[in-house]
Amino acid sequence: MKIKKRLQELLSNKLDAHLLDKIPSGYSIIGDIAIFHHINSQLNDSKGLIANLVIELDPKVNVVVEQLRTETEFRKPEIIHLAGEKRTETLHQEYKTRFKVKLTANFFSFLFFFL
Repeated sequence: MKIKKRLQELLSNKLDAHLLDKIPSGYSIIGDIAIFHHINSQLNDSKGLIANLVIELDPKVNVVVEQLRTETEFRKPEIIHLAGEKRTETLHQEYKTRFKVKLTANFFSFLFFFL
């Protein structure tokens, strides 16, 4: 079942119906950190509730944050902690290579070339 649908089911008795449609449809995962991008402002009071449910539902996730923007010259994202351990550093693995990533210092994007 898709994460949005699952969150809507679990929050159906806690949020108004018009807010259930505003729940994000997904998130990115880097290491053990789930990253929501620009959650609808109408959900500001429910962000912590949603984030804690993500930690309960996804065994790989220990931290949930929201990335607001990446507008600086050095592409440093603005990150807000929503739930879980209070950190922005994690170990991320891509194709048997491990990276230590600090979300507040790096814009995370990899491009792989296969020959």
